[in-house]
Amino acid sequence: MFRSGKDRSLFSRRSRCGLVAAGTLLVAGLLATGLVAPAGASGSFGSGGFGGFEFGSSGGFEFGSGSGSLDPGSSGSLDPASSSPVDPILSAVDDKSKACDSGNTAFAYNSLATGALNCYGPSLGFQAQRVNEYGDAVGLAGTARGLVSLDVLFASWACSVSGAWSTGDCVSNPGDTFNVPITARIYAADNLATPLAVVTKTAAIPYRPSADNVNCTGAFAGRRFNADGAQGVSGSQPSGGRCQSSIGAVVNFPFPAGTTLPDRVVWTVAYNTTSFGDSPIGTSAPCFSTSVGCPYDGLNVGATDFPNAPYSGTNLLPVGEAYSSQGQPSAPLATFSSNKPLGAIATR
Repeated sequence: MFRSGKDRSLFSRRSRCGLVAAGTLLVAGLLATGLVAPAGASGSFGSGGFGGFEFGSSGGFEFGSGSGSLDPGSSGSLDPASSSPVDPILSAVDDKSKACDSGNTAFAYNSLATGALNCYGPSLGFQAQRVNEYGDAVGLAGTARGLVSLDVLFASWACSVSGAWSTGDCVSNPGDTFNVPITARIYAADNLATPLAVVTKTAAIPYRPSADNVNCTGAFAGRRFNADGAQGVSGSQPSGGRCQSSIGAVVNFPFPAGTTLPDRVVWTVAYNTTSFGDSPIGTSAPCFSTSVGCPYDGLNVGATDFPNAPYSGTNLLPVGEAYSSQGQPSAPLATFSSNKPLGAIATR
């Protein structure tokens, strides 16, 4: 089957909303300096909404890093997201890798660099960018077409106790998480009205760690420090590690057996924020009136175009285009000017 050779799955965080898939994830870090939110974008965080694309302090991309442990859900037992046994969950990424320009070729499609959790930069915020659903059109490699799973890179910017990434005073308790139901869909590329497969997983999202003003100073003051961060990108420290504004994670979505994919598909993810998603949560949620706001408003999807990607399969849309559904009421999926979201499709 087309999948990675690592028996792992990962989970991530971001400045006000962390993300951990409740079945198969590994914690890892992500780096970012800021978000560019469109005019009129809204958010419920205490010091403004969380945003769209994340860039480095010098105008370039800023990349993150992290570490994690073996996913307890990767033993080949009954997966909590389905009612049928699944193969062991294999991940496209390695939480310790710093390889930013190469990836596992054993997938039907893979745009995740092996070191994605330590290397990625831009990410797209649903709340700030008025997005309900976000994904990419891809061509599958090989001949195996039985759908197994989808891996997707997320970024979390939420702080659990006080402060915000944007004000440099984020405080989070180690290990704090919040739950976010995330829906993954696979469509035939020529029919975006009816998905071929749908699965929803509740991800336990880790919050972004507290600001580290000992290791992260000057232009990087207020960021968290990640000792496993890749070098040569924004936030890298001369003595090793990186200073990051957010934390990243790969969520694995196992699909029940029985779906045969065509050669060309569109994969997407969707989740609810205060104002957007399949069913916007609204402003009556208790978190909306708190100083740290609602963490799901700070959840982003990784949108980095890694060098040499994709590492298996092909991209059907031109560089700088993806698919999204925007606004409320929700518009149909359509092409969207954006970096591509990051994912890997496993088949058998």
